[in-house]
Amino acid sequence: MCLLTGTTGMAQVPVKLYLDSPYGYTESVYLTGNINGWAYQNEAYQMVGPDARGLFSITLDLTENSDLTYAFDVDSGPYLSDPFNSLDPVYDGFSQLAIANPMITYLLPQASRQQVPTPMDSIWALLAFKNSQPITESSISLKLNGVEVPDAGQYYDAVSREFVYYPGDLPAGEYVIELSVSSSAGTAVRSVTVQRAPAIMISNKISRYFSEEVTLYGRVTSSEITEFELEVNGAITTVSVSDGEFRAPVTLVEGVNSIVAAPGTSNSVSKEIEYVSLNKPQLAVTAAVTADLQVDLVVNVTNPGEETLTYEWTQVYGPEPAQWSTTNATATQVTLSVEDGDYHFRVTATNTRDEKFIAGQLVSVREGKASLISRFDPSPWMEKMVIYEINPRSFSNAGTLSGITAGLDELVDLGVNTIYLMPIFESNEYSGYWTIDYYELNELFGTKEDLKNLVDVAHEKGIRIFLDLSNSHTSTFNPYFEEPVAIGSDSPFSNFYNWSGPPALDNYTFSLSYSIPDINYNDPLATNYMLWVSEYWIREFDIDGYRGDVSWAIYKRNPAFWQKFRERMKNVKPDLFMVSESFPPYDQVFNDGFDAVFDFNLRGYGYEDANIITNLFNGSGSLDELDAVIRFDYPNAGLPVRFADLHDFDRATMSFGLAKARLLQSLIFTSRGIPFIWSGSEYGVDKGAYNYEVYARNDQFGLREYMKKLMDIRARYISNSSSMDRIENSNNTEVYSTAIKTGGDFVIAVHNFSGSEKTGTMDISALSLNCRSSFILTNLLDDSQEELTYDELQSYAYTVSAYGSLFFHIGEGDPSAVAIEGASEACQTKSLAYSIVEGFDSYLWSVSGGEILSGQGTSSVEINWSDEGAGSAEVDFTMGGGCVTSTSLEVMIAPAPVATITLEGDLLVASEGASYRWFQDQVVIAATTRQIEWVSGATYQVEVTNGAGCSTLSGEISPKVLGLDESTFKAILYPNPTTDEVNIQLNSLGSEPVVIAVRNLAGQLIQSSVFQGKDQATYRMDFAGYTPGIFVLDIQAGGLHQVYRIVKR
Repeated sequence: MCLLTGTTGMAQVPVKLYLDSPYGYTESVYLTGNINGWAYQNEAYQMVGPDARGLFSITLDLTENSDLTYAFDVDSGPYLSDPFNSLDPVYDGFSQLAIANPMITYLLPQASRQQVPTPMDSIWALLAFKNSQPITESSISLKLNGVEVPDAGQYYDAVSREFVYYPGDLPAGEYVIELSVSSSAGTAVRSVTVQRAPAIMISNKISRYFSEEVTLYGRVTSSEITEFELEVNGAITTVSVSDGEFRAPVTLVEGVNSIVAAPGTSNSVSKEIEYVSLNKPQLAVTAAVTADLQVDLVVNVTNPGEETLTYEWTQVYGPEPAQWSTTNATATQVTLSVEDGDYHFRVTATNTRDEKFIAGQLVSVREGKASLISRFDPSPWMEKMVIYEINPRSFSNAGTLSGITAGLDELVDLGVNTIYLMPIFESNEYSGYWTIDYYELNELFGTKEDLKNLVDVAHEKGIRIFLDLSNSHTSTFNPYFEEPVAIGSDSPFSNFYNWSGPPALDNYTFSLSYSIPDINYNDPLATNYMLWVSEYWIREFDIDGYRGDVSWAIYKRNPAFWQKFRERMKNVKPDLFMVSESFPPYDQVFNDGFDAVFDFNLRGYGYEDANIITNLFNGSGSLDELDAVIRFDYPNAGLPVRFADLHDFDRATMSFGLAKARLLQSLIFTSRGIPFIWSGSEYGVDKGAYNYEVYARNDQFGLREYMKKLMDIRARYISNSSSMDRIENSNNTEVYSTAIKTGGDFVIAVHNFSGSEKTGTMDISALSLNCRSSFILTNLLDDSQEELTYDELQSYAYTVSAYGSLFFHIGEGDPSAVAIEGASEACQTKSLAYSIVEGFDSYLWSVSGGEILSGQGTSSVEINWSDEGAGSAEVDFTMGGGCVTSTSLEVMIAPAPVATITLEGDLLVASEGASYRWFQDQVVIAATTRQIEWVSGATYQVEVTNGAGCSTLSGEISPKVLGLDESTFKAILYPNPTTDEVNIQLNSLGSEPVVIAVRNLAGQLIQSSVFQGKDQATYRMDFAGYTPGIFVLDIQAGGLHQVYRIVKR
């Protein structure tokens, strides 16, 4: 395409352009385009006007056989296409003209989705030609459906170069209009096909109403029609016509309504209008954790229409399938897997018209326990999100949603996991921010089926998609604006906007430009409409979030709106992402429930040269100022969205050059916050703001591979809410060094903001590092490694290139290097040794479930485990003046078994266990069974081992035979030593009485008892109340006498 100039020359054609501004406020209009390098408000291209017809105009001398691409800058607003030179001004962002001699610049009416009224006002054309080669009037030919209009040249004005013909009251139908003109240089022909409307026209452009009471309005172009029949869903009424206009109140039914004016006549015209009730069921889930891995879910329903609903519970995602108690009731219970992860549970309510309404709940499982994720907390997936902004026009040659779908693998390869789609709703502005219908897509981008397919395929590839809602304002072409202007308070949308009086084109309020009137967020209909339309795209297309365009302006009109918005949207989709376009201070942004806000502090606000990055690159800023921005603590733990490029800004490569743009990306991807890429930045695109030309995917600078490496580093080591520290270095005024920490991992970044190579040192040891005898520092760009001592970290030497960056990783290292050595299973009452490596400056041990017997303050300790169950050993160790680290070992303490011996005749029987080891006179014998035969006069013990491998040694037992005849009198005493009682078993005594006395070592009688003798009996003597010591047991029976020593503990 040639670059046109405005200079006069031999080959120049004077071309006049008009703009009929659609705004009552218009004060100035400038032409911009390839003729002036898309200059902003170039005075040489300011248009004259408005004239008596309300038109602005400009005449340009343009080069023959060239192309003019242009737009109109109306009062500094976004550019408008030429409404006289566009097949569909609603969708075209720019207009084009092929410059010829002669040429027909305009031919109206033009082909449009709208019908031309009857009678047609006029057929109007504007001609252009070289002054030296004028149009010959006799050459002018006009044909209507192939029938030539006689003597058409009479309708041409050579001074204004305009052709105007009034065709009169032609019948309704399709007409092909063809105009031909000639000069000595040649002939120009232009044609257009239009639809002539019937005499009755219904002017309501709204096809979807949210109130059942509406007013039909329109024009009647035949003076013979003073009334006509109106059929609404089969019911007929009579409508009166006054001054060629009519208004008719009608009552709609929910769903699609059939409207027919003048049915059965030649002027019959029909329209379908949908009535959508906003009194729909609203769902919200309440949840409670009732056990470690058990959650109760209940759906609460606000059902103003008292509709019959059925319910279905599903699991959207989670580490493992959950187990449901039921899936088709208002309440259910889920049992979760022990595996760590996050769950999204959804309930769907369906009415009898098969309309579906949804709500959900997020649940997190960590270390075997479930917890609920609040709707007012950021969803866990946002910790790793990387946003990629796309305008469909520039992403692919197709310029469509399907073109984005085809390119998803490219984004997966890059490392993107979130797409931000610029406005895709029906709009008459090139960027899409002037919305005409929030329920419809810009047809240039594709269909709703294309959007649904894009979202589904993206989700399959692990990519989420959020939309730019742009809900602070609409286009003046929005029918909800047009209808109140046409019929005033008769429209249910008369309060949808903020008016200074009766609705009109010159008395509405606007925050940014009169092209986009403000929505009235104190109007219940407007508020509910926006809430329902936002739910619609989530419910029907599974959209993952919204950008609140100029959200600050909505807050000023209704401070409660965004909180209500978050509650409603998070009920529908609890892991929804919300990001605000707002400016400091940010307290209210996060109080309103936004998860993130665009960080304009870093890059500026798009309209000024003075910002921290620009100042740094031109030498007027400081790294201290940069640090204040980068490490700023946002309220309520909110996150900044950090960008080098955004559609509102000139590209960083254009503003700063490739090297500095690359440095800015390096800074963003190693800082706290959500990284953001404007599509094409990875290829070094160097276009200006609002440029949506398709960019070349040519990585000639290696920038894409570099950014891919940055995203890989971030995915492995950095979360978006990671803590961040500045590291002092010897070039602190030119080199910015930081450390960002996630878990035990540090990523150290060194950024050189000067134009020359820098060599210096930095103190890495100042970080809260875990102590090691040595540390491994990994260069994340080339994967090379260095092993460094703690002292070497205190003065680490670096060399960084001009506008370059370095990235290092220093992490936990090998955990076994400082792990506690020792058994993780222990037995109650047993002592074990534990240790860690030597070489640290200090050690401080602590124990749960036992006590340290020896070694405190050293690398090795002995621990006696006393408490059954879970125990632990922990040690804090330090090195040098910096690092302090703890390591611990969990120990499971098994119970010690009970070990006792009972005498059963000739057998000694041990208490129950898994295995046994017997001792006779303190020497291990071969017996390993639970019971053994005893020998008189020997002392026995048994070691009982349980199933956990823990052992206990019993007290001693010394069974003896009393008297001369061992076969007639045996005595066995147990336990001895004792803590409370002694049992004495006597055999073969007959009926003689038995006297048992207890004395202390001084011979004093402590107690004495007389028992009736038996052939075999066991007698009990109570020692519980005695103080510990040695006592003498004196037994007399049947003339026999025996003395024993008893030890009381």
